[in-house]
Formats: sequence, C-alpha cells, structure tokens
Amino acid sequence: MIAFLCCFTALLITVCYLYLFPALEAMKSASNAEKTKLRPYAALLAAVLLIILFSSLCLTVRFGRFFFPRTGEARTTTKHVDAWAEAGKRVTLDKSGDDDSDNNKKVPPEN
Repeated sequence: MIAFLCCFTALLITVCYLYLFPALEAMKSASNAEKTKLRPYAALLAAVLLIILFSSLCLTVRFGRFFFPRTGEARTTTKHVDAWAEAGKRVTLDKSGDDDSDNNKKVPPEN
C-alpha cells in the first residue's frame, strides 16, 4: 500500500510539473479561444488521473473482499491409512503351515 501511494505521488508530481503547471502559466496570457482549447485537455488529464488513482487503489486494497466475500467449498480431511494394517488385510498365508517354504528353494545360478 505504501509503495502504491509513493508511486502514485511520483506520477502525480511528474504530470503536474510537465503539463498542469505550464498549462496554468499559458492560461494567464492566452486568448479566449486558446483557453477554451486548453481547459478540456486539463480536465481530461485530471479525470484520467483520478480514474487511475481510484481503480488502482481498489485493486491494491481489494475493497471487494469486504462487500463480495468468496464462499469456498468445505475443506476435505485427508484419510490417513495405516499401511501395516492394510498390508495385514491383503496378505494370504499358505494352509500348510510352512511359512519359510520360499526360503528353502534353491535358485539356479545366473549365466
């Protein structure tokens, strides 16, 4: 927010010194025809600056969150499954009762 205000202040000062102050000086010695040409340009520039200020301020501060709050979906909880209990449910044992039958098998040597 502070950075936005500093940047906008710098922009405003730049525009004032480059256009508005010289336009005011020219307005003092201008004829009526020149004044009628100069007046709308100054008003347009001031209006554009105010619109940029207002829209940037709304985007920076996000006023919409106060007036139009978002309704999010209900949060889901993660199911934590016990890996050992799940493995115990899936395991199948031989009916012969010999649990080490796989360890006694001889493996042929690889060539």
